[in-house]
Amino acid sequence: GANIGANAAALLGMRNATCGLCFFIPADLQIMPDQLVRCLPALDRADYICTYRLPRADRWHRRMMARVYNFAVRRAFDLPNHDVDSTILVRRSVIDAIVPDLTSASDFLPVEMLVRARSHGYRIAEVVIDHHPRIAGTPAAIRPREVVRTLFDLARSVVRLRGLIRSQQRPPQTPQ
Repeated sequence: GANIGANAAALLGMRNATCGLCFFIPADLQIMPDQLVRCLPALDRADYICTYRLPRADRWHRRMMARVYNFAVRRAFDLPNHDVDSTILVRRSVIDAIVPDLTSASDFLPVEMLVRARSHGYRIAEVVIDHHPRIAGTPAAIRPREVVRTLFDLARSVVRLRGLIRSQQRPPQTPQ
């Protein structure tokens, strides 16, 4: 099949998954499936587990772009996470609550998901995982067209999602 990109594939997976937990990793093997084991203990304290790639094994320009982007979205949405667009382990209840309202069509999608999960009162945790050098392909996120789409989504979402955080703070949902 055609390469639709990591975020579009994750969204498709979320819309079609029937399991109680979903672990989303990119197909490029920069994050190996065995990293799920590192995330599982966090389920005792969280419904949505983000990962933090340390050390980051990308080239210097990709690391710099990620550092600037992570800083910008952390500031814009008051997020405590270091790595807003890495792998996630998420409960089905969170997916059911946030996926119907997602509007992003770019690499901003992981940020929108995180902000929406947080606005619903879900518990968020971050777990450090291993990251490996890319051995094939080119990351779509650094293509100029995708950078523009992501920045557009970020700009149009700042006011809307920040308002959502303030207006929809709810008590945490009970995990299923």
